[in-house]
Amino acid sequence: MDSLLRIIARLRAPGGCPWDRAQTHSSLKPYLLEETHELLEALQLGDPEKILEELGDVLLQILLHAQLMSEKKHFDFNDVARRLEAKLIHRHPHVFGNSKVRNLKELHVQWEALKNAERGRQNAEQKNSTSAYRAAHTPFKDVPKTFTALMRAQKVQSRVAKDGFDWKTSRGPLAKIREELHEVTSELNKPRQSRKHIEAELGDLLFSVVNLCRKWDISAETALRSANLRFENRYLRLLKYFKGKLPKSKSLVETAWKTVKTKYI
Repeated sequence: MDSLLRIIARLRAPGGCPWDRAQTHSSLKPYLLEETHELLEALQLGDPEKILEELGDVLLQILLHAQLMSEKKHFDFNDVARRLEAKLIHRHPHVFGNSKVRNLKELHVQWEALKNAERGRQNAEQKNSTSAYRAAHTPFKDVPKTFTALMRAQKVQSRVAKDGFDWKTSRGPLAKIREELHEVTSELNKPRQSRKHIEAELGDLLFSVVNLCRKWDISAETALRSANLRFENRYLRLLKYFKGKLPKSKSLVETAWKTVKTKYI
């Protein structure tokens, strides 16, 4: 790790790499997002070699951002590691301390109590007399705005669920899905359709589907990513079945698609 840190510092130093020296936190943002998605794809595929490579690429982005902060005398990578070390020990008293938890439910209660205590300390350090502070401290203040729509929907739903704004079982969101689907159908069946209204109803439907995923502790983002991959693989097999070109007969295509879908779940 020390060797890697020296390499990053050398790339950024005078006489180093012109590209690395030109980077800023803002210019690196797209690369952090891109590398993260490439790592997600590698994890989806389960390819160890690809995962190894992509983990390194994500780590590079972290090291570059830490180096930039080090150059401004704010902190360095070792400070990042120490902060993470302290956080992990603090949040796992059942491993590193004397706390006892008997099941996942008790673990979750302990986890939330610890995080709330951390937030309380952070809040106390800020000026609570300003409107900016009040605006920032909402139930959604720590939900990154850079999340995808699916990820943000699931995180927002988790936040309000902690306040008791939630269904007791998955039957609630399932009924809501049926309700929203009916509203989408009603909009589509209107003589004069409104794109704006249809978009709103489809959004509500998607939001409800995400809620059902949450109730089953399923990542909506991962579920859709898996569905994308399954569809792409099936379609490629469909093209291979027809030697690269789909026939004009819709019935032939539909029959072949059912075969592909059934054979390759």
